[in-house]
Amino acid sequence: MDSLVALVATDSASLPLTAVPGVDLGTYYWRVVARGLNEWDAVSELRSFTVEAMRITAPADGATGVSLTPTITWTAGGEGVSYRLEVSTTSTFNSNIIDVALDSASYAVPQYTLAGATTYYARVTATQGSATATTDVSSFTTIEVIPAAPQFIYPTEADTVLYGHEQLTFVPEAGIGSLRIEISASTSFPVRSSYRGTITDGSFASPQLSTLTGTGRMVDGKTYYARARYAYLTLATGSTVQYTDYSDIRTFVYHDTLVGDVNLDGKVDAGDIACIVNIITGKNPAGTYGTRDDVNGDGSVNSGDLGALVSLITE
Repeated sequence: MDSLVALVATDSASLPLTAVPGVDLGTYYWRVVARGLNEWDAVSELRSFTVEAMRITAPADGATGVSLTPTITWTAGGEGVSYRLEVSTTSTFNSNIIDVALDSASYAVPQYTLAGATTYYARVTATQGSATATTDVSSFTTIEVIPAAPQFIYPTEADTVLYGHEQLTFVPEAGIGSLRIEISASTSFPVRSSYRGTITDGSFASPQLSTLTGTGRMVDGKTYYARARYAYLTLATGSTVQYTDYSDIRTFVYHDTLVGDVNLDGKVDAGDIACIVNIITGKNPAGTYGTRDDVNGDGSVNSGDLGALVSLITE
């Protein structure tokens, strides 16, 4: 102890390392000298500790062939430390695939989050009180996956009418980069008049059909065609995107609202009956629900609409 790095006085029986000046990475020796008025100094035994930089331990930096659902781990701090894990396809982290706050030093990546044959960059920031530390950036490359063409879940071939609150959905496929959905009034899917949406959030579903805008805006009562394909990467082609074949084409007639769905909750049930009753009894003024309350289409809201609703519910 003849070359001191720090000498700190304290009235406590513990001291955070952040309160000790001059400590950097490396091994240090320390001891405690207890002092009191009119007392001899008492010197503790000598101990040592090593200060290491926090780092990501798995997957190893530069690892290849990494699972699509790896558990990312890093060196843990003491009690009261919280972490922020970031994973991105760029080392600048300007578009994160994962950005989560954690209390433990590991994170199991959920299925359908990572794409195949893709290099990802990861870093972790630890916080304890006002102090923070961030790991060096680590990278890893996932295994290659060659996906098949998308398969529809909805609509099925039997679903010939779709409503504004509904979505096109597909069987989830691991390792894809994105899902490209196309909807058109023509089987040739012309670029200028078709909806073309790229889904990258792992949902395997289109937006609600009523939310499509621009050239993709759908017209009530019109027939539409839908198809999809996956984009993916391979180790041989690097960053050049590859595409699967298109799915089969599904045909449907679009309607803005479901007949009888007066309250626009996506279903026809007792809630819609209550809406009609409120109009008939004067609790709500006519026009509260637009023209949706005229279920039988006779131009007025009356008991006939209640009967039409009951028929729809019991069909």
